[in-house]
Amino acid sequence: MKQKLGLCCALIHKPDFLILDKPTTGVDPRSRRQFWELIESIRAERQRMSVLVSTAYMDDGLTQRFGDFTAVDDVSFQIEAREMFGFLGSNGCGKTTTMKMLTGLLPPTQGKAWLWGKEVDASDLTTRYRVGFMSQGFSLYGELTVQQNPQLHARLYHLSNSKTHEKIEDLVGRFGLTQYRSEKASSLPLGLRQRLSLAVAVIHEPEMLILDEPTSGVDPIARDQFWEFLIDLSRNQNVTIFISTHFMNEAMRCDRISLMHAGKVLVQDSPQGIASSHGGGV
Repeated sequence: MKQKLGLCCALIHKPDFLILDKPTTGVDPRSRRQFWELIESIRAERQRMSVLVSTAYMDDGLTQRFGDFTAVDDVSFQIEAREMFGFLGSNGCGKTTTMKMLTGLLPPTQGKAWLWGKEVDASDLTTRYRVGFMSQGFSLYGELTVQQNPQLHARLYHLSNSKTHEKIEDLVGRFGLTQYRSEKASSLPLGLRQRLSLAVAVIHEPEMLILDEPTSGVDPIARDQFWEFLIDLSRNQNVTIFISTHFMNEAMRCDRISLMHAGKVLVQDSPQGIASSHGGGV
């Protein structure tokens, strides 16, 4: 509503040239669409008026259909560098499908996804090396040990032997996995498996982490420990984090969150902004 009011003020003297500086930054997707519809209606009435707009949004809305079922419906958002961005929604709302499109694992039916200004391409190894992905289902090889899982992934990312040894020693110690080195991943409790999955995802020192419900089924204490690792990666190592969850208390730890339901993004803002706009507090 503030942006609409600002637009009214800018139009009060009926200008022939309208300059809009990022008019929809921080606005949820639905309101952004309404804002642009308003601009189009004004241009239709005043065809001599020119409009110059700066924006950080590509708005190639991602859509994914499986037959007649639309799993993701015109989803658009932007994640800033070094930001912790939460994707909140219930099971089956389209979070995982959106993440798969962002990583290139699933080509979108419609729209485009961009990473660092380049369109996502599953065959682009340079971009893939800059991303770490922890999926909901397959992140570890159960028949391999705690030591062997990160070793394998280090080889896939062409890390040198010395670098591999250095990283494994650091991550195994940091994630409290030292005493489990020789145990198979499949024998670990869920909380320890999630820690190991995160260690594997960051073994190649990615600039961005995409985590699909990494704490689902994990007890509260293990979840808190896991988030301590994520906060350290984000705040102290400048890793951009895109994380999906259906826990509101986890989403509150993010810089910004996007609420999704039935394949659509309902709102996008900081947790405090969303709470304030709905009459609540944090």
